[in-house]
Amino acid sequence: HVASFEGDDSAAERYLMSALDMVVSKWVPPPPSALMWARTKLGQAAHVHVEMMHNLLRRRKVEQAATHVAAVVGLIDQMDDPHERLSNLTRVAWFMIVCEADFQRAEDYLRQAYALARQVHNESHLASAENMLAFCAYFQGEFEEARRGFERAFGAFMAQGDHHAAIEPLYMSGECCLLQGN
Repeated sequence: HVASFEGDDSAAERYLMSALDMVVSKWVPPPPSALMWARTKLGQAAHVHVEMMHNLLRRRKVEQAATHVAAVVGLIDQMDDPHERLSNLTRVAWFMIVCEADFQRAEDYLRQAYALARQVHNESHLASAENMLAFCAYFQGEFEEARRGFERAFGAFMAQGDHHAAIEPLYMSGECCLLQGN
């Protein structure tokens, strides 16, 4: 992270590849107090792949970033922890929406994330999945469906007291109304 924050994304990439190699070949279980993503080998590997995705996207290397997203997809079904799966499903969906405009695949990942979030009672991920699903509809020109989704996401974020996150779906529901002539 430090190299990346200092603007040396090439060094950050080398460090991340080294970290990935260590996770794969020399993994040691961390203490129970470790962050959730760091508690399992699969979680650590997915985390490094996601960091690599971000590193490569900052340098506009979308095709290379896609290889790391594919690696995360390959790890998701192997993850036992539903919270690990949930986090990674939403990260993959984000990439599908923003970088590949593959809304069908994004929707599939988001519906899985939504179901998992309901199962584990994770209101934050429910609201985020709802918001991202609304973006899928929006980018496909389905403004009425998008508006309803943004309104649901707004309500969910407000119910959690997350007023900052609620701004985006509020704005987007208004934009959908404007695009529909309301």
